[in-house]
Amino acid sequence: MADERLIRSLRVIDAPGVPRQEFVEDLHALLSAELGFPTSAGMRAEPVIHRPRARDRSGLALLAAAAALLGVALVASGIVGVPPTVDPRTSATPSAGSSPTARPTRVSPSILALRGSGRIVLEQIDLARRGVTRLRYLATDGTAPELIPGTPGVQDTPAWSADGSRLAFSGYDPADPATRPAIQETDGSGAVPRLITTDCEPPLCLGETDPAYSPDGNRLAFVRNGNRSGATRTSILAIRDLRTGSVVELESTRTDAAARSHRHPRWSPDGSRIAFGTTTWDSSGFAAGSVVSIVDADGTGLRQLTEPSLQGGDPDWSPDGSLILVSSQPIKSFLNQLGSDNRRMHLYTVRPDGTALRQLDTSGAVGAASWSFDGSQILFVQHLGTSTTLGPLNILVMEADGTDILPVAVTNACCRWYPVQQPTP
Repeated sequence: MADERLIRSLRVIDAPGVPRQEFVEDLHALLSAELGFPTSAGMRAEPVIHRPRARDRSGLALLAAAAALLGVALVASGIVGVPPTVDPRTSATPSAGSSPTARPTRVSPSILALRGSGRIVLEQIDLARRGVTRLRYLATDGTAPELIPGTPGVQDTPAWSADGSRLAFSGYDPADPATRPAIQETDGSGAVPRLITTDCEPPLCLGETDPAYSPDGNRLAFVRNGNRSGATRTSILAIRDLRTGSVVELESTRTDAAARSHRHPRWSPDGSRIAFGTTTWDSSGFAAGSVVSIVDADGTGLRQLTEPSLQGGDPDWSPDGSLILVSSQPIKSFLNQLGSDNRRMHLYTVRPDGTALRQLDTSGAVGAASWSFDGSQILFVQHLGTSTTLGPLNILVMEADGTDILPVAVTNACCRWYPVQQPTP
C-alpha cells in the first residue's frame, strides 16, 4: 500500500467521530492483504449495513482492529507520523437545535483529504495590494501560488468546464481606466488567458462576471451589468454561445442593480436550467437578504427556490442533478457579517423542486462551497476571525452527507475562498 494511502487512512481514523463501517472494513482488508494477515471470518460482511454512528458498536470494534493493523503497517513501512495539530478556534459551539457534526480539531491540514487529482483553484484577496483578488491554486504543501501571475489586475469567480480542460474567470486591470470586468479563459496550467468578452461596451454593458460553462462546454452563463431605461443600472443573466460569440440576455432575470444583483449562476447537469443567487441591498449598500432562484436556459420558468428567511446564495448543482448546494448569507454578499455576527452562515442541500432542505453543518461561519468533481465531497471555507478581524478563512472538505469534515489548507491571512476542483476523467 502506498505511504500516502496509509497517511490518509490515519487522518480519517484520527478525525473526531467514528468512521463509516465500510471504511473500517475496507481498511482492515487492505492492511491484512498488505501485511499478509488472513482476513477474519465475518470481519467483512455483505451487504454493508449503514447504522447510526452513535450506535455503531461493531464499527468501533472493527476500528480498533484496523487501527492496530495500521500501527503495525506504519512501523513496517518506516513512516513517522507528524503529531496532529489542535486549533482551539475550531471548537465553536453548535447552534441551538442542531445535531453535532464531526469537527477537524485533531487533524493536520492536507490536500490528501480530497479525492481525485484535479487542481483546486480559488480566489485570494491581497490586502497589501489594495484588496486585489487573484486566482491561486493549492499546492501539495498547502501553499497557494498564483495561477496566472503574468496577467495583471483583478481575477475572480473561477469556474471549470465539465471536462476540466478550461477555466473561465472574470478579470480587469484597475490600473487601466479603460478596462471593465470581462470574462477570460485559461486552463489548469495557467496559460495566457484568452479574452471571451469582446463586445461589452458602455452604457449598455458595464461588465461581465461570474461565468459558468454549460455541461457540453459550448455556452457560458454569466452576470452582465449594464444600463437600461436611462441611467438605471441593471443586473441580468446572459448566455454566450462560445462557437459564435452571440449573447442572449434572459430578460426575465433583469433587475435594478441598486436594489438587487445576481451572483454565481450554475447550470443543471442536463443543461436545461440555471440556478443563481440574488442579493438584496439596503440603502447603505449592505446586504439585506438573498435568495436562490432557478430559470430555464431559454429565460422562461423563473421561480424562487429558497425562502427569504434562509438568505441563501452561491448555489451549486450536484453532478447527478439531484441536489443543489446552498450557502446561507453567501460570503461575498455578506462580507460585513464576517467581522460581526456570522453565526447564520451555514451550508445546506435542497432538491431542485425546493423540498428536503437539509443543513450540513452546525458550526456557522462557513460558505463558498462547491461539489468535488465526482460529487462525493464538498469543498468549503470556514471563517476563524474575531469580531474585529476579517479572516482567516480556512479550506475544508466533507463528505456529501456532511460527515467527516477534514482540513485541506490553513492560512493566517485573509482571504482564500470559493475553491473549485478541476474535473478529471
